[in-house]
Formats: sequence, C-alpha cells, structure tokens
Amino acid sequence: MREGMAGEEMTTVRIHSIEKYVGESTDTKPTSALVGSEFWETDTKNVYIVYEKIAGVANWILKKEKS
Repeated sequence: MREGMAGEEMTTVRIHSIEKYVGESTDTKPTSALVGSEFWETDTKNVYIVYEKIAGVANWILKKEKS
C-alpha cells in the first residue's frame, strides 16, 4: 500500500519535496526518504529512486544504470 498525506491508500502520490543522497553502493540507503528522492552511488554511478513507501519504509528501485 502506498501512503498518502494522512496514510490513506493512494495510486497517485504528490511529490512535495525531493531529497538527493550521495554514497557508495555498500552504504545503507535512508529508510525515511520521501517518494521521488534519489540516491547516486559514487562507485557504480547507478541512480536509485524511492518509488513508494511500504509500511513507512522507502522502497528504492534502480532508476538509471551506469552507461
């Protein structure tokens, strides 16, 4: 279930604040990051994005692989 403004179930999520993180692939990605936030891995050059939050925890997915 995706969490909305007050925790209600939603299919569309309004992105009101995007955070950008930088770290290595061995670093733990923030679990409290907002939907739409990005994490750039300096060692692999991969970029991850928070697609949704499940039970309040960020679900990071690969947005762009190193080219």
